[in-house]
Amino acid sequence: MGRNDYNKIKQNRIDRLTGRAEKKAAASDAAYNASKRLADQIPFGQPILVGHHSEKRARRDADRIGNYATKSVELDREAKSLAARAAAAESNCTISSDDPDAIEALREKLAKLEEVQEMMKAANKIIQRKPKNEATSEKIEKLVALGFKEATAVKLFEGARWEIGFQGFQLSNNNAKINATKKRIEELERAGSIEYSRKEYEGFAVIVDPDLNRIQIDFESVAIYRELCERTGLNMRRYGFVFSRRDGNCWQRKITGNASYAARQVIRLLTGNDA
Repeated sequence: MGRNDYNKIKQNRIDRLTGRAEKKAAASDAAYNASKRLADQIPFGQPILVGHHSEKRARRDADRIGNYATKSVELDREAKSLAARAAAAESNCTISSDDPDAIEALREKLAKLEEVQEMMKAANKIIQRKPKNEATSEKIEKLVALGFKEATAVKLFEGARWEIGFQGFQLSNNNAKINATKKRIEELERAGSIEYSRKEYEGFAVIVDPDLNRIQIDFESVAIYRELCERTGLNMRRYGFVFSRRDGNCWQRKITGNASYAARQVIRLLTGNDA
């Protein structure tokens, strides 16, 4: 599947998790009902009659009741876990590099981060005007004009002297997010200009597929892959590659500078030469 299938893949995962959660919940209900049916057949407070002909059946029924109840609880726990994962996947706002609209989304994110950075700097300048670090009606009005709520503006003056306004670490952390977002945009723009390529080596091929947004290492056969692993000590996971049956039964990772470097390392290990 290509990058344009990102939303479909995401929805399929949500549907798959939801379906599994529903099945587990139904199985939990069935186990509970089976346990209850067996328990309802036993008169309340009826002990196991030791030595009576019913003893063997009574003990068997007691075991089945306990097993069904335990199974019901375990299945219910699994159902809730799967439902939580489905909900998390649906509400996940992380911008994936596989999203065809990722660059646009990252630019929007960058604009908001830069706006926040400028607001924090401007707020600190207002707060530090005379009388320094003291709240005045004029300062509050200017902070509100910047875009802060009045309650937030007032709170910026609260606390010890070193707690007033926006702290250096807040500006540094936000600036780090700005730089990281810029870097991701640059990487995706470079990836968008990359053309499809396939380079053959003895026993394997290295593929750069911009439509999939993946660098792939495709071994000719399982036997060749195992032989190369034994001979060279290769561990693809150590280089960040994961095996994908969906995208051609090969090892792959997203196209990034680090992925390109990792691919060159694998080639060097397997061939003894640089890529």
